[in-house]
Amino acid sequence: GSLYFYKDYPDKKIRVIGLNSLDIPYTLTNSDGSSKYTRWLDYSYSQAQFDWLTNVALVMPEGYSFVIFTHVPLIYGYTPAPTAHWYNSDILEHVINAAASGTSVSASSSADVPSDVAVSVNANFSSQGTRNCIGLWGGHVHIENITKLDHFTQVLFLADVNANSANIGTTNELGLTVAEVDTGNKSVSLKGLGRATNRSYLY
Repeated sequence: GSLYFYKDYPDKKIRVIGLNSLDIPYTLTNSDGSSKYTRWLDYSYSQAQFDWLTNVALVMPEGYSFVIFTHVPLIYGYTPAPTAHWYNSDILEHVINAAASGTSVSASSSADVPSDVAVSVNANFSSQGTRNCIGLWGGHVHIENITKLDHFTQVLFLADVNANSANIGTTNELGLTVAEVDTGNKSVSLKGLGRATNRSYLY
């Protein structure tokens, strides 16, 4: 009943977590009947999603590593559109850092976040201990970028959107990436097809 989920790969001890970065109250309207929030301008994670993330998805067996997929990434490596709103992405960053480092997090939405989408998170991962975060992987802005953050790496992908007509009918019309994770060496190899390039990083 949601657009967020996780899937375990026990043989590799990897948990893949998918988040819904457009988790906003679509049913709310303005006085003229128009949508108060739109999926192309308003991005957020709801209280219910944060509760699930901290109490379910990020509670994992010993020895597991995790990788998070989300459409709209954290604001690193690009300049956001001035008309768009990124709500609660800072809290997501705090939560990932806490889960990876085995510490606690207590955070609430900033004062400029509308009450409709405001959240409050309190979670403690100290009894679980550290868990390697393979990365936070996102698209949306359709660029390639790798940003090292406190306890994880954010990776941006082209996501196959072609904006150059000269690429039509050629391999470069594609911008796909295959990711290979080596948990033993804590490394990620990104193999590009078409416009996508080969990249790698350590986590």
